[in-house]
Amino acid sequence: GKEIHRTHHNKPYFHVSIDPPALLLGWLFTVHILLRMVLPWNLCLTATVGYATAGLVYEWSHYIVHTKVRAPFHSSSGSDASERCAISTFQKSIANLFLQMRDNHMRHHLVDDEFWFAFSLPVMDDVFGSNPDVREVKKERKKERSE
Repeated sequence: GKEIHRTHHNKPYFHVSIDPPALLLGWLFTVHILLRMVLPWNLCLTATVGYATAGLVYEWSHYIVHTKVRAPFHSSSGSDASERCAISTFQKSIANLFLQMRDNHMRHHLVDDEFWFAFSLPVMDDVFGSNPDVREVKKERKKERSE
């Protein structure tokens, strides 16, 4: 796993899933069993599907961030101007979130992998103090390399 992760950091625009399918299914099965121990069947199934969906969203987001794909800002679909406007506003929100995720994650890869850990929710780096000023970190790393 560590070698795959190291390769992943050395090639920031080459996405590899860190977790192989067998590991993902193992985690899913384990979580399902644990949930089943504390929840009734219907809630357990709902929670398991939610957990699996969150994992898929995370992997898809990680894939998008590691490509040079840009989400469209405007849509030509919609039957009237108000619908197109609403779709466009939603798309802008999603596109801006992915751009923020990409910026944050690329800082983790390209500037310093000791910071910017919060991938899905970049605001969490503010909460945990792992979102320093990029210029300061670059200056500090440059100073360390010259010593």
